[in-house]
Amino acid sequence: MHQHTLMTNHIHLMSTPSDEDAFAKMAKRACQRYAQIRNEKWNATGKLFEQRYYVKVITDETQLLNTLFYNDANAYRAGQSADPTAHAWSTGPLHAGRSESKIPRSMWTPHDFYTRLGRTPEARAAEYRRLLAAYLHEPTWIPYDDSHFDEKYRKRIERPDGSSAREPLTHWGRKRE
Repeated sequence: MHQHTLMTNHIHLMSTPSDEDAFAKMAKRACQRYAQIRNEKWNATGKLFEQRYYVKVITDETQLLNTLFYNDANAYRAGQSADPTAHAWSTGPLHAGRSESKIPRSMWTPHDFYTRLGRTPEARAAEYRRLLAAYLHEPTWIPYDDSHFDEKYRKRIERPDGSSAREPLTHWGRKRE
């Protein structure tokens, strides 16, 4: 598991499954069993979620970066956290070098991209925070100054329904209106 964010009504998860069907099997086992327990407890019936889960394969590093930052900052953008690296039920604090995450470190496997951000855990965390701040603040965000990043990387990710995932810019560290 490279990234996880638990929200009040949905979750975000980035993982590298062992085979093509592994993620679907995991989602089915976890959600189905939880729904059974919940239904027994509340004398209810039905599925856990209204909609089916959605999986999208990440095909390049730019998509990985946008997805990682979008997911880790989700609670901040939703007003559930005053700092995009402080949501306790996210790997955001782990990526940022903070200790507030309730996600056990043993469940977190940093992506190769993250490990390349710096030689030490402190350097990786500092570079992650810098890139996340740029993602949140700069309307034409480019992850690097490298020449292979051009205009096509300035787009934000697309939601499963095809709408844009670009949200109004927020001001990290300032009181939100």
